[in-house]
Amino acid sequence: MNHLVALARFTALLAATYYVTTFCLWFSHWLGHTRWSPLRNCHLLGHHRIYPDSRRCRSGGFICSRGKHDSIRTMVPWLVLAAGGGFLVLPLAWAVCGALQVAGWAGFFAWLHVQFHLDRSVLRRFGWFGVAGFRHDLHHDLDSNFMVGDHFWDRLTGTFREAPPIRRDLLTTGFPSQDTANPAANHIQTSQRGLPPSPSARSKTDC
Repeated sequence: MNHLVALARFTALLAATYYVTTFCLWFSHWLGHTRWSPLRNCHLLGHHRIYPDSRRCRSGGFICSRGKHDSIRTMVPWLVLAAGGGFLVLPLAWAVCGALQVAGWAGFFAWLHVQFHLDRSVLRRFGWFGVAGFRHDLHHDLDSNFMVGDHFWDRLTGTFREAPPIRRDLLTTGFPSQDTANPAANHIQTSQRGLPPSPSARSKTDC
């Protein structure tokens, strides 16, 4: 019985840390797009200059923004608060477990985000990945879809936007390579943020 109780608590904590972590990721990403945010340039002049729109959203290897334009700067403080908050309300062992779960979820979504920007992701064989990838492509055209993969918080806050209908052949092979027409790009021709052009963005300075 004690094992079942511990398993139930672990599962409940896993669900709680999932939604806390995804909210932190959504909120920090949304905040990085607001015009009044002091962290706006960290994200938009870094990641969005490298991948400026849905037509130029993938490369052979993921290209990281660095220094003052590193997007991680906008997310880490909120994730630290999420991981540390458990120590205020939970027994030490469970707080440590929760902090590790937050780190695990954050790492998973960071990895998933990288996959969306690769020409040949290991996940491209899955149809769901193609749909999720087109939704993320649309984010690079419009201030929408701030989360990757799971858009629960986008739907709840009204920032979700569905990508245009996707051809069946693309769904079965994952989204296309960089030089293939993108349905999201056909729907919205150019980015509406007025960002400066990417400085040798395709130089493949891989992380």
